[in-house]
Amino acid sequence: MKKSLFEAKESRAHYYAKVEVKKWIETDPELIGLTDIVKIIEEDQFCWNGFVCFVSDLGVYDKSGIIKFIEIRKTHEVDNNKILKMANYCIAHGWYGLEMIEISAEWVLNQCVHPEKIEVLNRVLISKPIDNEDLTNNLEF
Repeated sequence: MKKSLFEAKESRAHYYAKVEVKKWIETDPELIGLTDIVKIIEEDQFCWNGFVCFVSDLGVYDKSGIIKFIEIRKTHEVDNNKILKMANYCIAHGWYGLEMIEISAEWVLNQCVHPEKIEVLNRVLISKPIDNEDLTNNLEF
């Protein structure tokens, strides 16, 4: 049997934080500023010409399609390369106004009850084509 080149390795803390955030948003979409969610996909893969371009921890969809990427931060922040891939993929498909939010795994796992608000570490609005210079100057687009 042929082995896949893509092998997902994630810590237990990252996995359980991702599952918990998904549950919270499914029961209360207003936690991330939404009202009408159709589905949330874990490890959502976005492909280009048959190759995986990037994988989002959680892809949030409404009736019109993907509306938000959620990344769970365990040890390090989402790198500029992944943000560039997300932005350029979205722009190439005509998806403007999408948002990537980054949430701390540690913060999620420290919550004893369903929070009233999710603490967001980083927020990137994808609204125009970007390059490395844009990223280093300002992460709010």
